[in-house]
Amino acid sequence: MKKTRVIWLFCIVFFITSFCSSCEDEFLKEIEQEITAATHIPPTPVVQVESPTTNTKPIWSWNLPAGIVNFRFQLGAESGTWQVTGGSGTLGYSPLTDQPDGSYTLFVQAANELGNWSESGTATVVIDTSDPVISAGSTIEWTRTPVLPGATAEDRTAMTYTWSKVSGNGNILFDNASLLTPVISGQLETESEYTLQLTVIDDTNHIVSDQMVFKWDHKAPAPGDSGTITISEVSTSSLTLDWSAGSDLSTLSTALEYKVVASTQDNINTVISAEISGEGRFTVMDWAADTLNTNVSGLNIGSLYYFNVLVRDRLANTAMYGDVSQDLNGILGLSITVNTPWDEILTFDEDDDVVVQQPGTLTVSVNESFDGYGWELYGYDLSSETGNSVTLDSSVLSPGVHHLYVFTDRGSSQFSENLRFVVENGVGE
Repeated sequence: MKKTRVIWLFCIVFFITSFCSSCEDEFLKEIEQEITAATHIPPTPVVQVESPTTNTKPIWSWNLPAGIVNFRFQLGAESGTWQVTGGSGTLGYSPLTDQPDGSYTLFVQAANELGNWSESGTATVVIDTSDPVISAGSTIEWTRTPVLPGATAEDRTAMTYTWSKVSGNGNILFDNASLLTPVISGQLETESEYTLQLTVIDDTNHIVSDQMVFKWDHKAPAPGDSGTITISEVSTSSLTLDWSAGSDLSTLSTALEYKVVASTQDNINTVISAEISGEGRFTVMDWAADTLNTNVSGLNIGSLYYFNVLVRDRLANTAMYGDVSQDLNGILGLSITVNTPWDEILTFDEDDDVVVQQPGTLTVSVNESFDGYGWELYGYDLSSETGNSVTLDSSVLSPGVHHLYVFTDRGSSQFSENLRFVVENGVGE
């Protein structure tokens, strides 16, 4: 109808202006006004709605532009059947039934008195009546390096996040506790199992939380027996080292690994210095699990050696036992044997001296074999004794304290050892 009227107006203008130029100006103004009114597009209404919302019957509203006499609206699309308000008095809409969670757009058009419809004004609402679906992530097993949690969160609206510590020793460090997946780490030199909580709030104020376990280990194992290392079975070229098992929170005691290092210099008293090569350092035993002793061989008589034990857990956190040293100068390894049936003629006093209580033979021998030996016992001629053992008849020894010396040459140096023993009164009578 509107198109037909506009066409007729154009025809009238053409006809009149063709035959009556004098009335052209005034008549054209009237015709132009009529055409403008007939083709005018009304202003687009401004549509508003609160979003997001928990209201399942959201309320849209719109303004009343000048010259508007009617409205029509449609929920969800511009195609289809429009619902006409039947006047300009209706400036809002709300569904009669509850709407499920989701996103909804209302399209609203305005009409002037000529029946021209405006472009659509729109407003979209998000209905959200549900809690966010979140997970703080699965347990993060023992680690000494910062990690990202496997947290997830889903919701129809925007969310804010907050991480916090629920339990555990020491502080937890978040690079940004308001991120869904912040970088998490513990303090240096700490070891603990933590419970962490993720709290999520969506734009409709639904608050949910979830927890996860974070196991942090940046602490070295504790050496056993306060780091004591025991040296035994010392000879001119070997000895035995023993130590107690360490302990650790993240690693079973039987899974702890040990490393034994040695040096001819006093330079292995820290973890870093003990793992550096050179300057007299050498490895006696490389990393081995559940090993609490080792034999050290190939040592040189006359040398001073330093020893230490390292212990590490499965994350390579490493600690050190207390270093010990052993001087092999003069160590010849004397051993004492008594010929049967005289196995009861000897005892040891409180100074660990050998006490000869009854007549018998006393045999003293050196554990290692060298090219030659010399023996000395004050007041007695042992010049003919050149082997690695000597036998003494206690019955010819005078009562009192005696010192038996043995000498041997090795290379350019001479080494000696002595045995102190006591002959009691009456033994030699």
